[in-house]
Amino acid sequence: MAAKVIHFGVDDCYRINVLRRAGYDITQCSNLVQFRAALDSDADADVVMVTDGDGLMSLQAISMAHARCSAPIIVFPNPGRAYRVEGIDLMVPLFTPPEEWLLDLANLIVRNRVIRAYSRLLQRQSSQAGAESGAHCRQARNEWDRSISLRKAKPPVYPRREPKHN
Repeated sequence: MAAKVIHFGVDDCYRINVLRRAGYDITQCSNLVQFRAALDSDADADVVMVTDGDGLMSLQAISMAHARCSAPIIVFPNPGRAYRVEGIDLMVPLFTPPEEWLLDLANLIVRNRVIRAYSRLLQRQSSQAGAESGAHCRQARNEWDRSISLRKAKPPVYPRREPKHN
């Protein structure tokens, strides 16, 4: 399955072509409206990339990606800007050879897929434990109700038997 990449920004270094040749499925967004729509419609994206060529919208795009998507975020920064690195999973400096950042990208995607799979497993186990707990609670409640009704009921009257004489 080809990894899904949502890319925001101007592709001034032809990274989109490099990604496509490497087999990635790319959704390219040139404005925040397209980017928001892509994030909302492609919840299973493997990675979000932000290219900060002109520096105008990239910080908004990074914030939007965090708010709408759990995929790792890769930034191709503008060399003239400073960035807060928390929340950015990979920062690729200008003039980094594609073979380097493609390897980092592949490793990031594999790690993220493992984390997602483990998260889904934990969610299934949690749901199963919740269902079992609910069944035990219902059973305990039924037993409690039964014991209450038995205490309220009159004790059974048994006929008295006379001892047999031999």
